[in-house]
Amino acid sequence: MRIEVESPGFEGIQQDLQIIARELAGQEGIELARDTSRLAAMAKSGNGQYLDILDAPKLFEQLAGQRKEVVIENSYEVWSSYPALVLIVLLLALEWALRKRMGLA
Repeated sequence: MRIEVESPGFEGIQQDLQIIARELAGQEGIELARDTSRLAAMAKSGNGQYLDILDAPKLFEQLAGQRKEVVIENSYEVWSSYPALVLIVLLLALEWALRKRMGLA
């Protein structure tokens, strides 16, 4: 949209405006009740489903059947690996030798 003023003394004054029309994002900001149709559409678009709070027991039954938990626990001690132990001892010996050679305590 362009607005121009054609009055004497105001020649050449104009203003350009950009107008953007958008769809309302729903009435959730105005109306505090749930928009169940929009929530169901959002859930369906993500391959999910919308359930009312009164259907919570049904949801819990569905979730209980989907439990897949894998626990893997490893204990690793550096001292039980000979290559790691040799490396640590060699580094400590190298530090000791360098400190002796430089006259440090």
